[in-house]
Amino acid sequence: MSFDPIATSADPVLGLAAVPAALQAVARRPALPAELQRFMRLRDEFVQIASQGKYLDAASQEWCELPSNWRMALVLLAGIGTETDLSTLASRAWLEIPPPERDEIKSVVRFGKRYFARVTALAARV
Repeated sequence: MSFDPIATSADPVLGLAAVPAALQAVARRPALPAELQRFMRLRDEFVQIASQGKYLDAASQEWCELPSNWRMALVLLAGIGTETDLSTLASRAWLEIPPPERDEIKSVVRFGKRYFARVTALAARV
């Protein structure tokens, strides 16, 4: 039996009241493309507000918060530049990276998420 956070969650305002079945059904279905675009715009707007204009979108914030060595690894895996200029390329702000190169980095991250989500033994402290 797998854990279902929607089925076990409670409304924080109403305390222990269960989430209505209609809301559970909406939460389980994949977002429509128009909804997804709206959510992404809202996410970026909230990041800009919360960072007081420091970041223009969530991707910029995430890129900035990655350690330099991880950014260098992503640039290398994406096939951008050469090994001699990795540090320079990885130190650029997210929006300074040309869109085709950003797309390659995003592709590498999506690919990595798929595999790192299953990694447990390598992350064990024992």
